[in-house]
Amino acid sequence: MIADGVRSLGRLALGLSPWAPSAGPRSLEDLTPEYLTRALAGATPGAEVAAFAPTDGTSGTTDRHRLKLEWNAAGAAAGLPETVFLKSTPIVARNRALCSVLRMPPNELDFYRLVRDAVPSVAPRAYAMSYGSGARFLLLLEDLGASGGLTYSLAQDAELRHFEDLIDALATLHAAFWESPRFQTDLRWVKAQRQRAGYGMLTALFKACRRKVLRSGRQIPEPARRLTELLTRESRTLARLFEQGPRTFAHGDTHAGNTFARTDGSAGFLDWQVVHQVHGVRDVAYMLCVSMSTDLRRTNERDLIGRYVTRLSERGIRDLNEATAWELYRIFAVDGWDAVVTTAAFAGLQDPENVERAFARGLAAVIDLDCLDAIERALVRSSLL
Repeated sequence: MIADGVRSLGRLALGLSPWAPSAGPRSLEDLTPEYLTRALAGATPGAEVAAFAPTDGTSGTTDRHRLKLEWNAAGAAAGLPETVFLKSTPIVARNRALCSVLRMPPNELDFYRLVRDAVPSVAPRAYAMSYGSGARFLLLLEDLGASGGLTYSLAQDAELRHFEDLIDALATLHAAFWESPRFQTDLRWVKAQRQRAGYGMLTALFKACRRKVLRSGRQIPEPARRLTELLTRESRTLARLFEQGPRTFAHGDTHAGNTFARTDGSAGFLDWQVVHQVHGVRDVAYMLCVSMSTDLRRTNERDLIGRYVTRLSERGIRDLNEATAWELYRIFAVDGWDAVVTTAAFAGLQDPENVERAFARGLAAVIDLDCLDAIERALVRSSLL
């Protein structure tokens, strides 16, 4: 714990610094036509990017832009991408520091280097990437919109079909890495919760955010207040409990704003920056309780849990039944609530509309599911089940 704290302080300093070393481009300003040509046209002789320009962009935990590319005749004839999506270094020092402490950029880059090809349907294609210190990075991705795909916002009330397709995507991802021996070899960087980089600082941040929100004057029913206080009081025990059971490769931040749908009916996830090892139901609970409109969730959540269990079974994972999955769902729903509490207290991570919609959904979920009872029972048992 002390060693992690020292490393976290070092990463914090690099993130806050206005400059840190990087082995390649780290922002839109660093891009050149030559770099884009190498990234996108390496297998197309004679093709060159003649010019490029951003068409839109946003900034938060990463800086994001869609780029319009102008190709020479050889590139145009080869049908090379006319647009690409750029993710790069956070502009705001505070956001950059958070990403640096939690090693969020290298998590995502390692996902694309080592994991995505095993489950290509669940994430867009990556063309190029570079990483340096202090969350300085650049990732060049397929523009899903160019082929008719849709991306979503957290405030949006997505339709049931989208969540069904996302359940299928999560089952595909989780089944591929269910208790995978690769966690001992090339995926050993994918840690369980308590071993994740910056865990100590993250725990302190969550405690401060819970306290801030509880004192903010928001209308929070008593069961949710007691649950929020319990999350702080029993944080160490709960962290151990949440690591129990079979683990898989989890996305970790499965809210709707990190999702997409393709025209072929498949769906998947963006922003693979907080991947870790945990039971797969955690990803499902986080997604449904934070992202679904409350009425849609209430009507369909049991069916969606059943769909997840069925899809896992179809992919060879048969050690999870619906009753167990439902109880795990009630327990892991608290992680979604904790996330929206933190986002509400930590301004700048999401747009205000996203924050308020997610907060209302998460609050309704922990009340509906009586998560306080589920957590208290798990603590008495000292096990998830």
